[in-house]
Amino acid sequence: MLEYDAFGWILHPFASAAGGVRSLLWDSETQRLYAGGYEEFGYFHRDDYGSLTYVSLSETLEGRYEKQNDEPWNILKFDGKIYFQYFSSFFVYDGREVVPVAFNGELVLFFFRLRDGIYTDERSSRFCRIDPETNGFVKEPFNVNLSSRIIVGFDLKDGTRLLVTERDGTFARRNGASDYERLLPPPNGARKINRAILTRREELLLGTTTGELLAFNCKGDKLWELTDENGLPGASIENIHEDLQGNVWLAMTKGIAVVYTGSAFRSLPIPTEKFGDIGDAVSYNGFYYFGTDRGLFRSRTTDLLSYEPVSPICDRVWDLCAVDGQLFVGTGQNTYSISREGRVQSISNISGGMDAQRARINDKEVVVQSTYSDICLYVRNERNEWVWSHNLPNFWQPIRSIEVDYQGNIWCAHILRGLFRITLSNDLRKIIDICYFPSLDPARKAEETIFVHRLNNQVVFSNGKNFYRYDEADRTMVCYDRLNESLGDFRSTTRIQAIGNNQYLVDNNRNKVARIVCEGDEIHFLHYLNIEVLQAYFLDRHQYILPIGEGRYLFSMDRGFALYNEGTELNAVWSPQLHISSIEAMDSKGGAQLLPIPAVGQSMEIGAQIDAMEIICSYPDYTAHQGGSIHCRIEGPRGVSNEYTLKSNTVNLSALSPGSYSIRLQASDSSGKIRSTCTLQLHKRTHPMLSGWALGIYLLVMLSGLWLVVRFRERRLVRRNLEEQEAIRREQQQQLVRMENERLNSELTSKSKEIANYAFLQQRHNQVLTSIQERLREQRLALGTQYPKKYYNQLVGLIDESLSSQDEWKIFERNFDLIHHHFFRNLKTRYPELTSNDLHLCAYLRLNLSSKEIAELMNITTKGVEIARYRLRKKLHLTESQSLIDFMLNV
Repeated sequence: MLEYDAFGWILHPFASAAGGVRSLLWDSETQRLYAGGYEEFGYFHRDDYGSLTYVSLSETLEGRYEKQNDEPWNILKFDGKIYFQYFSSFFVYDGREVVPVAFNGELVLFFFRLRDGIYTDERSSRFCRIDPETNGFVKEPFNVNLSSRIIVGFDLKDGTRLLVTERDGTFARRNGASDYERLLPPPNGARKINRAILTRREELLLGTTTGELLAFNCKGDKLWELTDENGLPGASIENIHEDLQGNVWLAMTKGIAVVYTGSAFRSLPIPTEKFGDIGDAVSYNGFYYFGTDRGLFRSRTTDLLSYEPVSPICDRVWDLCAVDGQLFVGTGQNTYSISREGRVQSISNISGGMDAQRARINDKEVVVQSTYSDICLYVRNERNEWVWSHNLPNFWQPIRSIEVDYQGNIWCAHILRGLFRITLSNDLRKIIDICYFPSLDPARKAEETIFVHRLNNQVVFSNGKNFYRYDEADRTMVCYDRLNESLGDFRSTTRIQAIGNNQYLVDNNRNKVARIVCEGDEIHFLHYLNIEVLQAYFLDRHQYILPIGEGRYLFSMDRGFALYNEGTELNAVWSPQLHISSIEAMDSKGGAQLLPIPAVGQSMEIGAQIDAMEIICSYPDYTAHQGGSIHCRIEGPRGVSNEYTLKSNTVNLSALSPGSYSIRLQASDSSGKIRSTCTLQLHKRTHPMLSGWALGIYLLVMLSGLWLVVRFRERRLVRRNLEEQEAIRREQQQQLVRMENERLNSELTSKSKEIANYAFLQQRHNQVLTSIQERLREQRLALGTQYPKKYYNQLVGLIDESLSSQDEWKIFERNFDLIHHHFFRNLKTRYPELTSNDLHLCAYLRLNLSSKEIAELMNITTKGVEIARYRLRKKLHLTESQSLIDFMLNV
C-alpha cells in the first residue's frame, strides 16, 4: 500500500501472496484503514511509533472458507459493519468476527452504498439491496431495461436517487417518483464508465476505461472534461476519491493523478495543433479574440469552448488593442483593423506590430504602435476611423512595448536591451530628442532587458528585480523604493495588467498572481491567485491576463486557457493538521531506534545516551502547490539554538546536551498566514555519572585531590630548593676545580715551553761546542806540531766537560709524552716517516706557539716555518679545511 503525506510516498508491505492492494476504506470511527488484495483482506492501524501495522482478517476464516482465487473490488461500511466485496463472494466484519457470504455462482462486480443500505447489480435480480439480517439479495423496483451493469448509485440532498451504468448512461429517480428517467446519455464511442463519485458540490464525476474524467451537475449539464489532451495519461480510471479538501484523486492503470476541483480555476483546453501558442487576447464587441502563432481566432463571450478563425489573418499575431470601437491586430506581416461590424482590413504594411497605445501628444490624439523596426502613428480620417499616418524618421529599433507619459514623451522598451525616450516635434513628424538608457541602474554599464508599465497614469520601469522611475530634475533613473517595498515579493514582476478602478493583476514570475490596488506609491494586496494548481506555465514574455467580468479572468497558459472565478474556492470541511509522524533517535555508537510519539501536550524523556534525533513531521495539505512552507524554531537548554524554514519534512537534531528542548513547527500558506502549529517538548536525561550526588562525590574527590596536589607541590618545592642549593654548591666546587685545572694546565704549558726551550738551547749549545771541537781538530791536523798539543788537549778537555753527557731532546720527548699522553709515540706510530725536525715542529704546534716563536726556537726564518708547516701537512695528509693545530691538539 502506498501512503502519500504531501511530501513523499511511503510503501507499506501487505500480506497478500500477490502483494498488491486492490481496495481501501478509511474508517474514521475506529481509525483503521481497511485493505483488500488477492485472497487477503484486513486493516492497517498506526502504532505508538507512527508506523502502519497490518492485521489480517482473512486468516480468521481458516477452515471455514475456501479461497476462490479472486480479489476485492469494493470495501464499504454501513450500519457499523465492513463489507469486503469479491467477485464470487463478500465478507461482513462487525468488529468481532468475519462472516463469508457466497454468491451461489453469480458474478457480482459492483457494491455501492446508498442512504438505506448496500446495493448491487446482481445479474438475475438486477438492481437489488442486501438484507443486513440475512445478507441475502432483495430486489428493488427498476423500470429501465439495461444492456450493461449498474456500477454505482447516489442519493442527492433533495431526495433524488442517481444510478450510473457502464454504457447505458445515468438515470435519476426524483423525490416522490417511482420510475427512473435518463439524466445523462450513454458515453460516446468506445467509452465505458468504470467508476463514479458524487462530490460535496453534488457534481457527478465519471471515470472511463479509456482514460476520460467527465464532470456534470445534477441537472445533467456538462461542466468540464479531462482527457489525454489536457493532462490525463489516457489510462483506465480504476478508482476515484474526493478528499476532505475537495481534491479528486484518480487511481489509473498508469499511475495516480489529482484534480483540484476545489480551486477557483478551470482549465479550458484548446486544440493546440490547430490553435497554436497564444500571444495576446482581448474582449471586443461580444467576442473574445485570441492572437496565436497561427492567426486570429475568436469565440463568443458566452461560449469559451468554441473557436473560429478570423479570415484573412493567418500570420502570427503579436498584439491586440481595442481603441474606440476599432480593433488593432498587429501581425508578423501587417497591421489589421476590425470594425464593430466585423469588417477586416489591412491598415499598415509595416511588419511585426508589437504594441499599440492610444495617447495624446502635443494636444493631438494618436495611436502609437511599436513594430519590428519602426514606430508608427495613426490618426483619424474623415470617417472617424483610425488610419496609418506615418513612421517616425531615423529610428529603426525592434520595440516590444511602449507607454506615453503626461508630457507626450514616448518610452520604448527594446525587445532585448535598453530603453528609449523619444520627444517629438509639434507636428509629430520629427524626432527632436532621443535619450537611451542601457540599464535602469545608473551604476550598471551593461545593457539589460527593461519593461515599461503604467500605474495610476504614471510611467514606471522594471528589470525583473526592482521598479524604477524617471527623475525629471536629474534626468536619470532612480530606484522606486516605496513601490518596491509595497510590492514585496512581487517587485520582480515584468507584467502588470490593468483591470479598472486603479486595480491591477501582477505576478511574481513564479506562477503566483495577486490582485492589487494602487494608491499613490502604496500597494495593497486584495487577493492572491495561486496558479500552480494548473500545472502549466505562462508563455515567456507573451502572456496575458484578460479580465472578462467582475472577478473573472482568463489566463493564457502553455496548454490553453485558465478561467478564474474569484471567490468560488471550495471551503474544505477539514483543515490539515501539522503533526509528528516519526521520531528516530541515534546514540553516539551509531545505533538507531524509533521512539513512541507523545500525545499532544505531553513531553517526552530521552535517555542520556541519545546523541542525535531525526523528527519527521506530516502536513497532509494536498493543496501545498499553493506555495506554503513549514518553519521550525528550536529552543534548547541555552535558549534559541536554531530557527529556519524546512526544505523537506525532516528536522535533524545533533550533539544533544542534557536539558529541555522545545521544537515548534508552523505551517504557513503562500501569503505567510500560519495555518497549523505543532510543538514537541522533550527532555534529555543527565547521565547517572553526572547526577547531583555523583557531582558531590566528584567535588569531594577533586578537593581531596587538590589538597594532595598542594601538599605534593609544597614538598616537591622544598625538595627542589634543596636540590638547587646542592647543585649550586656542586657547581661552585666544579668551578673551583676547573679554575685549578686551568691554572695547572697553564703552568704545565708554560713549563712545557720552558723545557722545550731549554732542551733546544742545550742542544744548540752542544752543537756549537761540537762544532768548535771539530774546528780545533781540523786546525790541529793542519798545523801539526805548530799547534802545541798541550794547548789542544786543554781546549778539547774544556769542551768535553761542557758537553752534556745525555741527549737533552730525548729527555724532552720522554717528559713531553708523560705530560701530553704519548704525543710523540702516537705520531711516530701513525706517521713513521716524520723526521726529528718534523717532530720538533709538531711539539711546538701542540704548545700553540706562534710562527715567530717557532722560528726563534728552530733558528730559522718565519717563512721557513711556513714551508715546514706546509710539508708537515702533506706528510700528515691533511686537507685544506683541516686545522694543523687542531690536529696536534687531538693526537
